[in-house]
Amino acid sequence: MTNKLPALLLASTFALLSGCLPGDENDAPRTPASYTVGGTLDTAPDGLRLSLNNRHTLSPNGANSFRFEQPLADGTRYEVGIASQPESGWCSVSNASGTISGADVDSVTVNCAQERIQPSVNVTGLNGQLEVQLNGGEQRRISSNGTHTFNTVLADGAPANFVIISQPSGQSCELEGHIITCSSSYTIGGTAANIPSGGITLRLDNGDTVQLSTDGSFRFPNRVAEDTSYNVRIHGSVPGDYACDISNATGTVSGGDITDIHVSCAIPTYSVGVTVSGLDGELELHLLANGQENERLSLSSNGDFQFPTELRNNTTFTVSLASAPESQSCRINGQDSYTGTIQGSDYSNISVVCETLYKYQIEVLGFSGNGLSVTAGDETATFGGSGTWTSGQFYPEGSSEPELVSATVPAEYACYGPLATGEPPLSFQFTCLHELQVEVEAGSGQFVVSWNDGDFPNDAPNNAPNNATYVVEVQPFGSDCGNLSSLDADSSPFEVKHLQDEETPIKNGCTYEVTVRVYFNGYQREAGPLEVSPQVVWSFNNGSSGVNQPGAVKGMAVQKVGETIYGFGGSEYNAGGDELAYTAALRQLTANLSWSAVAADGTPPSPRAYATSWSGEDPRRTDSTFLLVLFGGEATNDVHIYRPTASNYVARGWHTVESNNGPSSVTAAANWSQGSAGPHWFFGGHNEYGGLQADLWRLGVTRSARSGSYGVNWTQSEPQNDDTPWPTARSGAATWTDDDNFWLFGGYVGGNYSNELWQLDVSNANNPRWHLHNQEAHADSDTQPAPAPTPPPGPMARAISGSSAAKRATGST
Repeated sequence: MTNKLPALLLASTFALLSGCLPGDENDAPRTPASYTVGGTLDTAPDGLRLSLNNRHTLSPNGANSFRFEQPLADGTRYEVGIASQPESGWCSVSNASGTISGADVDSVTVNCAQERIQPSVNVTGLNGQLEVQLNGGEQRRISSNGTHTFNTVLADGAPANFVIISQPSGQSCELEGHIITCSSSYTIGGTAANIPSGGITLRLDNGDTVQLSTDGSFRFPNRVAEDTSYNVRIHGSVPGDYACDISNATGTVSGGDITDIHVSCAIPTYSVGVTVSGLDGELELHLLANGQENERLSLSSNGDFQFPTELRNNTTFTVSLASAPESQSCRINGQDSYTGTIQGSDYSNISVVCETLYKYQIEVLGFSGNGLSVTAGDETATFGGSGTWTSGQFYPEGSSEPELVSATVPAEYACYGPLATGEPPLSFQFTCLHELQVEVEAGSGQFVVSWNDGDFPNDAPNNAPNNATYVVEVQPFGSDCGNLSSLDADSSPFEVKHLQDEETPIKNGCTYEVTVRVYFNGYQREAGPLEVSPQVVWSFNNGSSGVNQPGAVKGMAVQKVGETIYGFGGSEYNAGGDELAYTAALRQLTANLSWSAVAADGTPPSPRAYATSWSGEDPRRTDSTFLLVLFGGEATNDVHIYRPTASNYVARGWHTVESNNGPSSVTAAANWSQGSAGPHWFFGGHNEYGGLQADLWRLGVTRSARSGSYGVNWTQSEPQNDDTPWPTARSGAATWTDDDNFWLFGGYVGGNYSNELWQLDVSNANNPRWHLHNQEAHADSDTQPAPAPTPPPGPMARAISGSSAAKRATGST
């Protein structure tokens, strides 16, 4: 064994030495960082020595600062003390202890004075035990009221900092300076529920905090005095999607611990609400969230409603229609469905508006055929007669626009509509009328109105609706053509709703327009106007013989005055064809086609032929007498007026009229009268030298209110320029009138006969206008073709002409 011990010591020594041998620098031991401890002195009396951790000492030697040379490793605890007091006076150390924390220490303070003291605290109200520390060093437990002196001796004037490091049970003590006042104290706490993983922190306004990590009761660590106000808040963030509510979070401590604060945490959810209006029936809504159907909401009334299931924040959802009343269309915010996202509050801006729908009701009246189809909305119905059809689908009330309803009608029918009938909505009516095929046959003295399948009025046409009214309208042309004895005529044109028989007498030589109408359900359809012109049969009537019967005569001025036909003058011939002389005889044609001489008072015109004549009412409006106005003739240009009857102011018979500024002698002029009272117009004719004229004159008749004498005013119209349409000079043209239009056809134009048709518009009497309606080459003077309706008549002169009371849409004059 004596040999083993040295060996063991040698091995151990070798191991220790081997650890100190030089080697790789990475294997060298590391020295931790180290720092020094120092501070300041208010004075440095002789004899003062300071100590560090009771191991190292130094003498300030009158300096105002000090620093121990010995470094201490980082994290090492230090304590500076008095190793020996000065020769006179007393020194103490403040901020004497602590821990090295990555830097030199400069906060130690040494205070010295001639006097020294032992600090004390004065305690009142204590009922228990508290612990007080002086300048971070000496600690003392105190269990009674009064003054308590610490063992630590300080230089007079050195700081004495007391800190309460533990409170008595059930009390709260407050330190102010060196006075400690104790009073009853209470705890603040309560209960917690649904605390999320990770916990939450509660904080009081005084800075006291408590960490909650589980459900159950909690309490803030520090007690508070009586009458202390408190306010508990969440401090920091709450984990995840949780939100925490605190009830009874505020109050004032009063005579006991606070235990009713309640903290409840949960992931918040929000409701989805809808507002329903216009609903009439059962409505069901779907709520879909997170790709799954959450629930259905069944409603039967209008108002505000909520889905029972609430949704988390930031959840996207869709509300859609599961079902709606058959007769209603419901829209969600104007769409079939609505998608929204929860954003931290209840969602309530969803509006469901329901609109009542209707079925189309189409009524067809007056139809008895086949092939009538009516399209309404997306449906089409076919009718085989009158009736009513109801659509199978429902449509919104806005579908009442007529363009959404249409009909395809057989050719032989006219259907009127669609007519909206009002209630219920989408009700429409078509009224159909079959075409009228009407014939009017005219014979001598009568015409017969007949249908294509029967006579009027005894047989109504086929396909005629019940309760239809049929009307025959007859428009006669000519003042002697309106006395239709068997027509019940209220006015002209005649509207005849009932005829005694189908034969109605008419007059030869007259023209009629016949229109047949059917009236049904406020609509009408007509046939016509059909022009009836009974064939005129000429008959020879030589009249009664005697002095009143004119012989062969040429150039007589013939005019219908009122209801009487007058003839004046002319060139008479004997039986052998010899021209005898001009005459000044005035004759009238009686109803039995006999001529009678007219014994006329006054001074008659001189004998003449080819005078121009007009008929017109007396210019005095109160006098309805028609006058015969006579102008010119061969070799004269005077004016004479014949008045058939006398009045209180004017005598019957001839009146010679002074004519100034008028035309020269004119024969064979074309003439018109503008209305029943004039003015009167003439165009062209031969002048006194036999030459042709193209002059247009207007004659106005006047009558003096004082003397009763007649007068005339002449006005000549001329072309405005060389381009103004104007007929060439002519005589013997045929004329007729049509409202404010005068018509002129043909005439002798000097070696030729014309077939030009001119229209004279005198609607503006001061600016009459000519319009040429055809232009044909002149024919040879030896040829005079017969007139034909189409093409225009050939050239002619002195053709028979007449007037129509109104221009007709069809036919010719």
